[in-house]
Amino acid sequence: MSDTKTVQQELAHTLFLSTMLNLNTAQFCADHGQGAGMVQLGTMLVAPETDEYQTYRQRWPLAFLPNDEQEMAAFLADELAVIRAELGEIPVCLSIAGFEIADVVRAGRAFCAAGGHLLELNAHGRVEPWASQGYVGGMSLPQYRDRLIAWTEALAEVDLPLLVKFNAHFSVDFAQACRDLDHISLLGYHFNVRHDETNKPNLEFVRGIRPLVKGALLCSGYAWTAESVQALWDAGADSVGLAQPVMKDATFIARLAKAVAAEGS
Repeated sequence: MSDTKTVQQELAHTLFLSTMLNLNTAQFCADHGQGAGMVQLGTMLVAPETDEYQTYRQRWPLAFLPNDEQEMAAFLADELAVIRAELGEIPVCLSIAGFEIADVVRAGRAFCAAGGHLLELNAHGRVEPWASQGYVGGMSLPQYRDRLIAWTEALAEVDLPLLVKFNAHFSVDFAQACRDLDHISLLGYHFNVRHDETNKPNLEFVRGIRPLVKGALLCSGYAWTAESVQALWDAGADSVGLAQPVMKDATFIARLAKAVAAEGS
């Protein structure tokens, strides 16, 4: 496994392309990741080939991984090749979610076998009906904490540094969540910290959670200017993620990175 402290140092004061369901394919990452210190592939879902999930497979056709581990690895190796052809040896993080712990672990092993760099367990998304049933973002809720702990423990056994992604919007005691996961060897956490009332990152939340995060702290959400990026770094974030504005402008991260560098010079 890569040394987590080294990875944290490599991510420090960088921008990254943040996960978006059914959008962050390899080609999207390759086309929109210039200027990033890391790109996130997915979020990819793992689900059985049953009628229960067919509606969602049709709605998000690019968001589901194959079920067989070897097919997963082959698919992910092809995805990594597309990214590397355009962006070189940039770190690639696979953001994953699922409905059975064994499926998610298989996906993590497959990404490791494919040559990936980082894993992220997505406990963030409001993907229904699953979030209300304790999956995806619902895993962050206290009534499903045992599931979050068990899944994080299992993914931490995969030979890749591991992030856990949370949504700071949720009415959750994230300080307690971090304490509950403190015994697990993690690279760190990725928080969506957008503040809908101010249309800016929630810096107060970042300052409060930073002392509780032993490893890397990645933050995304409304950090769309050089000033907001610098403010997040000053508040304790190691790396700042971009998503929504990148959808419309493939050069957004590259241009923002230049603006941040100019502001700091």
